[in-house]
Amino acid sequence: QRSLGIARDEAHPGFQHFLLTPLADPTGSLRYAKGHYDSLYGRIESGWERQDGSIRYRFVVPANTSATLHLPAKSLKAVRMDGKRLPKSAKLANREVEL
Repeated sequence: QRSLGIARDEAHPGFQHFLLTPLADPTGSLRYAKGHYDSLYGRIESGWERQDGSIRYRFVVPANTSATLHLPAKSLKAVRMDGKRLPKSAKLANREVEL
């Protein structure tokens, strides 16, 4: 669970809303991690890979569900979604990005 960061949200049973808080290996010994959890609402996927000095994350959120994503980021400029900067509505709170 720590590497992939898939966790239930106590306020939303059955993973209708869940948390994604992936933790890339701080020691650097792992280059990537990926996996899934089959919830009542469908398959939740989470993964990350070290690439060219950065870490690329990939997530799949099933239809009719939602997730809160927490990524380690020093600034919003460092975070991309589908290769593009985040929308202006994104906020950085406690070093976590809120979309």
